[in-house]
Amino acid sequence: MTLIGIALLTFHVVSPATAEPWSPALYGFCMQTHDAKQRSLPEQAQMLRELGFDGIAYSQWLNANLESYLRVVDEARLNVYMLEASVNINPAEPPYPPDFVAAIRRLKGRSVTVSVTLRGFPPGDPRGEEPATKILRELGDVAAEYGQRISIYHHTGDWTESLPYALSIVKKVNHPQVGVNFNLCHWLMVDGEQDYRNLLRQHADKIFAVTINGAQIGSKAWTDGLIQPLDRGDFDNRQLLATLREISYRGPIGLMCYGIPGDAREHLARSMQVWKSWELAWAKEDPHEAGQTISERAATFQLRARPFPLSDVRLLDGPFKAGQEIAVDYLLRFEPDRLLANFRKEAGLPAKAEHYGGWESQGVSGHSTGHYLSACAIAYATTGDARFLDRANTMVTELAACQDALGTGYVAAIPDGKRVFAEVAAGNIRSSGFDLNGCWVPNYTLHKLLAGLRDAYRLCGNAQALAVSRKLADWYEETFQNLTDEQMQQVLAAEHGGINEVFADLNADTRDPRYLALSRKFHHRAILEPLAQGQDILPGKHANTQIPKLIGLARRFELAGDDRDRAAAEFFWERVVHHHSYVTGGHCDYEHFGEPDKLNDRLSPFTTETCNVYNMLKLTAHLFGWKPEADVADFYERALLNHIRATQHPDGRVIYNLSLKPGHHKEYLPVDSFTCCGGTGFENHVKYGEAIYFHNDDELWVNLFIASEVQWRERQVTLRQETGWPLAESSTLTWRGQTPQEVTLHVRCPHWATRGMSVSINGEAFPCQTRPSSYVDIRRTWQDGDQVELSFPMSLRTESMPDNPRRIAVFHGPLLLAARLGPVDDPNAARPDFVPVLVTESRPVDEWVKPMQLASREFATQGVGRPRDVTLLPFYSLHDQRYTVYLDVFTQSQWTAREAELRAEQERERELNARTIDTLRIGEMQPERDHRLTGERTTAGEHLGRKWRHATDGGWFAFDMAVVPDEANALLCTYWGSEVGPRAFDIVVDGHKIADQTLANDAPGRFFDVVYAIPRELTRGKSTVTVRLQGHPGNFAGGLFGCRTLKAAPDKSP
Repeated sequence: MTLIGIALLTFHVVSPATAEPWSPALYGFCMQTHDAKQRSLPEQAQMLRELGFDGIAYSQWLNANLESYLRVVDEARLNVYMLEASVNINPAEPPYPPDFVAAIRRLKGRSVTVSVTLRGFPPGDPRGEEPATKILRELGDVAAEYGQRISIYHHTGDWTESLPYALSIVKKVNHPQVGVNFNLCHWLMVDGEQDYRNLLRQHADKIFAVTINGAQIGSKAWTDGLIQPLDRGDFDNRQLLATLREISYRGPIGLMCYGIPGDAREHLARSMQVWKSWELAWAKEDPHEAGQTISERAATFQLRARPFPLSDVRLLDGPFKAGQEIAVDYLLRFEPDRLLANFRKEAGLPAKAEHYGGWESQGVSGHSTGHYLSACAIAYATTGDARFLDRANTMVTELAACQDALGTGYVAAIPDGKRVFAEVAAGNIRSSGFDLNGCWVPNYTLHKLLAGLRDAYRLCGNAQALAVSRKLADWYEETFQNLTDEQMQQVLAAEHGGINEVFADLNADTRDPRYLALSRKFHHRAILEPLAQGQDILPGKHANTQIPKLIGLARRFELAGDDRDRAAAEFFWERVVHHHSYVTGGHCDYEHFGEPDKLNDRLSPFTTETCNVYNMLKLTAHLFGWKPEADVADFYERALLNHIRATQHPDGRVIYNLSLKPGHHKEYLPVDSFTCCGGTGFENHVKYGEAIYFHNDDELWVNLFIASEVQWRERQVTLRQETGWPLAESSTLTWRGQTPQEVTLHVRCPHWATRGMSVSINGEAFPCQTRPSSYVDIRRTWQDGDQVELSFPMSLRTESMPDNPRRIAVFHGPLLLAARLGPVDDPNAARPDFVPVLVTESRPVDEWVKPMQLASREFATQGVGRPRDVTLLPFYSLHDQRYTVYLDVFTQSQWTAREAELRAEQERERELNARTIDTLRIGEMQPERDHRLTGERTTAGEHLGRKWRHATDGGWFAFDMAVVPDEANALLCTYWGSEVGPRAFDIVVDGHKIADQTLANDAPGRFFDVVYAIPRELTRGKSTVTVRLQGHPGNFAGGLFGCRTLKAAPDKSP
């Protein structure tokens, strides 16, 4: 059988709230060589038009004759929905004909899908994956340039004959212009025993084309079996089309005609008659929604998968329950009255206790109160501990009293907050990234408070919390009602958290449309509109300022059905997860996004802010509800296990930035710091049960292998999961329920399960194909006591930096392993060889990493570490130690050269230390004070783990340095070799210019030193001199990364 083609779609995923009746176009597919009348192309096109078809699909057109073919179809006023080609993925042969790309170019301006069959290897042969991925990405780029799409045809006998396998290749390709066809006859021939519905639901955005036909289930014959007119066969096409409608498929439908005997006009007419009857039925089923607003249609939106209430999931013994218990004890150390003290102060009431310090004594006072209220509500829901219910209720009562005392609906602990919002209401707006009218992010702070009140209402049943929220939201509405959109955008230039989310949630809780309108008012167009259009504008942006806005859009989409909100949230998630994230699942350095896929040079003590991961997990849960895909759950697992779980000390303290700098260590927050990540840290470790399970009416997803028990109250069922994961490689699910129930259980086969996953039910093997990052779907009638045994062997593997394949991280299954290097105060930490490198000679990881204590997943490198081997253990379990999660891989020759460099560097450092008179650690507060640093237009920062300082726009900075009087002295300054821009400045000592320095990409990619001789007359009789870096007009001075004064080298002038 020869492939003839499939349809292009002008495709987009539309929420079920979309107003248009569902009536896809129908076109003739795969018919031109199997018409008994042997009609010419113009005759076939005219026939299809007369019978009511919208288009046609053909193969063998991507050549020099393309334009003449297209003219024929255009004259018949048909659409060309597909053009087909065969692609050879075997590197031994050219992938496609030379005129293939030129033909695609000639399609510019037409909506055409190029359907490709992939040949050159047997079905499913893994040798094809690397070349296929490369070729498909190249074709995707070509298609994107000319407005087309590339769709993999899962043709029987070809390399991707199985549709699930084709989808796995699409996932690897990870290109927006590359998807798959769903071809019914080939599905039935190859994959027909599986349930296609869940596959379509899980991959809705990658189903680029669909073909149907009448078919006899179980047949292995093409003609009169799997390919028949629509009025024959027992396959339920109505169910297939209903599923396509459910997933909001808006592309055309192809009618497969291959090999049907007789006159094509006769069997096409019969199929069209059936199709028209279906169209009539769809028209009757659809309400006349054209005049409805998005809000009125929103009730039709249903999550594909819903999380269980937190109170219905209980953790069982294991590492996650241990972490939860630590968090419970930690939360109980804090005093609600101290968290409420500044609320009472701002309300004019006497405080009942002294307020806390840290950020709670600064401009964001009250943000921790909101987080703590959320944490208490969550802890009550997840543990049932009544102490947290009492705390939550007490706090709500106190907040209500403060609100009543103020009398306006406003309630906050923000210093001078009433003045700030009065100015804003009057249109006097002064805003920047973290400042609104001289106040540190007041809307961000009130978002935290409103979120805490929401959680107290929803999780603790506290109706007063909802009342306080409504009064505060009403105050917001009044305060901002007279601002123009331009003024609102000025307000939103300052970080405002997820204020749009809590107003959307308040709309859901009250059904009051005013709060949905308020959510829309807080729509930051400068960020959200480009994201909705698919533009990655993240580089340089403060990361956690953005994520909550997208969570707000996700929630608003669920309530209001605006596809732009969904598009922005999905695009943002994809960019962050696949292009901005480290192996932990965290992202950002110094709190900011960098360039996509450029992470190698962004490893510092300030990588991966924990607030960001907290928020990304919230966004991930929303996206999973829309499209329950294993890729989404895989990310949730990665970030929860390797970042969130890794940020909790056994004593309860948490981490702001989880350092990924090689040789650094985890820096835990002081208990009284009350930073943003201290606030999210209150919540992180009491809500591990949040995304273990999802469900809908008759499906249940097992996403995470965390020992736990879930109550499915609607079905009066309990599912218990007993496992030692992540330190064990199996899990047992036990079904408990009094009545038999038919349910589909979806068990995630994780991305790291490269050896497959085995499933048995009540001791008998369950036949299934398991692929990494997919689901095993088990549809059966479940009985009380049924057990599902899961086995997921873990193996060692590596993941590399996207921009440096020789910088790797080592995993065992889901566990990120860190190299333990020594205690935090290790005196060797400053040595250039403190972090070993690996000389593996490209051997597989399991040949040079061996288990030491398998029960605790402790491993060690063997014979490959230079200058030493290291112990590797789960990153989440490592505390109070220096470590690295990224290791550099060298060849032996590279190591030999590096070893010589290290010896030379050590000798140079020894000589410099012997000659050093004084050292200034620039950019550090105390050393700069000790050296009496002053300046104008000067700022400091950090790059590659080294502090710097510069002055801008002709500015300067100066500092004192010790010298040896009456001897030859020198000044050594360290600079970064990739500096660009106007950086010309003078080096001045005690008012005398000793050098003119310009930095202009002098030593790309590395630091370098410049030594300046200090004339003897400038040090005569002095023990200190003042060094000044003075920028030329319009220029930077610096950046300076370090400074020393030196004695002259022996027998050398300085």
